[in-house]
Amino acid sequence: MSTQKHYSPLVVYLACLSYTLLVFFLFRMVFAVMAANNLAGASAAEFWQALYLGFRFDARLAALVTLPLGVALAVPALARRVTFRLVCLVYALPLFFLVVLYAVDMGFYAYLGGRLDITIWDLLKDLTVSMSMVWQSYPVVWIILGEFACAAAITWGLARLAALPLAHSARWQVGALRFVVGLLVLFVAVYGQITPNMFPLRWSNAYFSQNQHIVALALNPVHNLYDTFIQASGRNYDLEKVREAYPRMAAYLGVDAPNQETLSFSRTTPGRGERPLNVVIIFMESLAYPKTSFAPGGANTTPFIAALAKESVLFHNYYANARTTARAVFSAVTGIPDVSEKSTASRNPLAANQFLLMNEFVGYDKYYMLGGSANWANIRAVFQRNVCSLQVLEEYSWKAPNVDVWGISDFALLIEAHATLAARDQSTPFVAVIQTAGFHRPYTIPPTPGFVLQELPKEQLDLYGFEDQREYNSLRFSDFALGEFMRLARQSPYYENTVFFIFGDHGITDNGRNMPAGYSAAYLAPWHVPLLVHASPALGLLTPGNRHDAASHVDIFATAASLAGIGFENRTLGRNLFDKRFDADRMAFIGGKSNVPLRVVQGQYGYFKSSGGDEHLYRLDDTTGKDLAVAMPELLAVLRQRAEDYVQTARYMLYNNPQKEQ
Repeated sequence: MSTQKHYSPLVVYLACLSYTLLVFFLFRMVFAVMAANNLAGASAAEFWQALYLGFRFDARLAALVTLPLGVALAVPALARRVTFRLVCLVYALPLFFLVVLYAVDMGFYAYLGGRLDITIWDLLKDLTVSMSMVWQSYPVVWIILGEFACAAAITWGLARLAALPLAHSARWQVGALRFVVGLLVLFVAVYGQITPNMFPLRWSNAYFSQNQHIVALALNPVHNLYDTFIQASGRNYDLEKVREAYPRMAAYLGVDAPNQETLSFSRTTPGRGERPLNVVIIFMESLAYPKTSFAPGGANTTPFIAALAKESVLFHNYYANARTTARAVFSAVTGIPDVSEKSTASRNPLAANQFLLMNEFVGYDKYYMLGGSANWANIRAVFQRNVCSLQVLEEYSWKAPNVDVWGISDFALLIEAHATLAARDQSTPFVAVIQTAGFHRPYTIPPTPGFVLQELPKEQLDLYGFEDQREYNSLRFSDFALGEFMRLARQSPYYENTVFFIFGDHGITDNGRNMPAGYSAAYLAPWHVPLLVHASPALGLLTPGNRHDAASHVDIFATAASLAGIGFENRTLGRNLFDKRFDADRMAFIGGKSNVPLRVVQGQYGYFKSSGGDEHLYRLDDTTGKDLAVAMPELLAVLRQRAEDYVQTARYMLYNNPQKEQ
C-alpha cells in the first residue's frame, strides 16, 4: 500500500503561486540592493511602502503567470496530465523570457536610472551600435549563461511543485469550494486592492513619492513595460515643427530668454515681498456654461454661483482645453493641454514627470481633495509624483459615507474640506485643489438639510439642454454645496487671506437651444465653462466685474501664483489672466483625443478645424451662424497658425517639461 502523500489541487496551486511570487520578490530585493546608494536618502516609511506596493505588483504578475497552471489543476481531466516534464516544456521559455526582462531591467536602471519601459525601443533603433556597446561593457556570454541557469532553476522548482500527487475530492461540494477559493485568491492578486470604489492597483500607486528611486523600487518592470507600451504611440511630436513654432510661442508666453535650440519656455515672476495668500481651486463637475444662470434663457439654474459672481471677476469666455475630466484636470494642473492621442496623459507613465506650478508654492501646505479615489485615471501620479509634501485627502479620509461610485457627495466633500482648512494652523499659507464629482450620472442627491428639489418647466429644461429633472436638480445640488462652502468660508479666518478659483472641469455636449447660432455652429459647449475668481474685498486685490476675453484651464495656476504674491518660475503654457501685457492677445486653445478637430477662441471669434481638415470661422454672438472663413481670410490664417503652433508645442511639452531637480 502506497504511503505517498497526496495534496488537494488548491494547495498545489497556492504553492505554485507562492513560489512564483517569492521568485519575483527576490528579484525585487536584488534590485533594492543594487539601488541601495540611491535609496539611502529615502525615509524608512517610503522604503517599506514601496516594497509593499511592489509585492502587490509581483503578486499580480505571479497570478497571471500561474493562471494556466491553476486552470489545469482545477479540472481533473487536465490535472492528470500535469507532469514534471510537461510543466518544464510549457514554462521553460516564458520563464527564461521573464528572467531576461529582469536582467535587462537592472541594466536599464544602471544606465538610465529608471525601470524598464518602452523607451528601450529608442535604444534598439540603432541595433548595431547598441549591441556593440553592451558587448564591450558587460560579460554578455556569462550573463546569458546565468540567465539560462536561473530560468532552469526556477522552472525546475515550479515543475516539482506542480507535479505533486493530487487528491481530488469525491464530493462535488468540496471541489466547488476549492474552486471558488482559488478564484478569490486569483481575483485579489490580479486586482491588487479592494476599495469601496473598486479601483484596481495601477501603476500610479507606485508614484506616491517624488523620489524617483523609491518609485522605481515600487514598480514591476514587466508591468511597467506593458503600461508604457500601450501608451507609446502618444509620443507624436514633430521636433522640427516645434522649433519652427517656437519664436511665436515664446513671444506669446513672454519667455525671459528665448532659445530655439534648448526650447526654453521659462519665465520668472518676482514675489510681492509680503505674506503670500492662500489659494483654493475648485473643479465643479460638468459646470457647463450654457446650463448656468449666466446663459440666456431666464432660468436661475445656479443661484449661488450667480450671487458669488457679483462679488467676483467672472470670465464668460473661458474653456477647458480638453475633455474628459482626466484631460481637463491634467491641463489645469500642469498648464499643458492634454493632447495625447492614445489615451489621457494622466494614464501615461511616460508623461508622469511634469513641472507643476503647484510645486512653486514653497512653504505652503498643499492639498488635493476629492470625494472618491485618486486612482481614477491614474490622476494620483500627476499630483503625488510632482508635488512636494502633498496631502491627498480621498475616500478614506472623510467622515461621510460614499453615496455612489464617485464617493461622498459634493456637499459632504466641500463641508469637510472647509473644516480641514479652517482647523489647520493659519500661520502657514496653503494651496488646495478640491475636485467635485456629483453633477454626473447617476446624479445622486442624498438627503441634505436646506436643499429642496425643484422642477423646471419642460420648455426651459429643453431650452437649457437638461435631459430631465434629475439632471437639473443635480446641478442645483452642486451649486447649493458650493454656496454652503463659501458661506462657511466667509466665517473662517482663512477667508480674509485667500483667493478662490471656481470653474467647471469641462462642459457638456450641446443639446440646448439657448445659445447664439454662431456659438452652436462652432460647437464649443463641451468645453465652455464659467470661471470665477474671488477674494475678500478687504484685500483690495480684485475689482468685481465681467471679462469676455478668452481664457482656459492652462492659465489657472499661473494666475493663482501671481495673485498669491509668490515669486515663481513658469515653464507652462499658462499666463496670468490679470497681466495687462497679454490683454491684446488673449486666446483659448481646445484640443483633445487625436488632436483634431482643433479649436481656437479669440475674442468673439471661434476657429474650428474639422477632422477632415475643413476650416471654419464663426462669430460666437452671431444669430445667423454664418461661416466667415471665406469672408475673413486674414483672421482665419492667424488662428490657423495659432492652433498649429499650440498643438505642436503642447505635444512636445507633454514629454519634455519635467519637474525641477529637488
